Amino acid sequence: MNFRNIIKKLFYVEKQDEQKIGIPKFKQSYNSEIYELYKEEEKIQSLPKTLYEKLCNISKSILTVEPDKKTKKKLDRALKITNLKTTPEGTTSFVVLSGLIFGLILLIGMVLKFFLGTGISLGNGFILLLISMIFSIYMYLYPLHLEKIYRVKLKSQIIRMFIYMSIYLRMYPDIEGS
Repeated sequence: MNFRNIIKKLFYVEKQDEQKIGIPKFKQSYNSEIYELYKEEEKIQSLPKTLYEKLCNISKSILTVEPDKKTKKKLDRALKITNLKTTPEGTTSFVVLSGLIFGLILLIGMVLKFFLGTGISLGNGFILLLISMIFSIYMYLYPLHLEKIYRVKLKSQIIRMFIYMSIYLRMYPDIEGS
């Protein structure tokens, strides 16, 4: 039973008198506009924003690689602190898949050089392979590196907060203002 029917029963309102009295017409949905806006904002915020997040999520959907328990725990903590919208499985999948793709491209280039004479020479291929391994390690450790940066910024802000509070309390010895 809705609000309209309750008013009709309480005051015996006729159909013609409804508009004279000004009984409000309510929507049947229980979601308010503010709640709908909140749901929309949450949906937007849950989407990956950076290229790293997008690549990790795509890599996880193509090939899922589970990290070991200790690494998974570290990566999970780092991803939560840095608010990266990915998982430890996505991070390891991205590293493995990008390494495989880049290694395969280099291998094809070196084989083409060996058989056809055009491609990547053996020395350049190994140098590029070394660079790709370094890149993969950096991408694997990126969330941990970002976590350290966040922690350093947070520590400096906490120190600044204590300095401001102590200066304020020195000038105005009132705990409510600090």
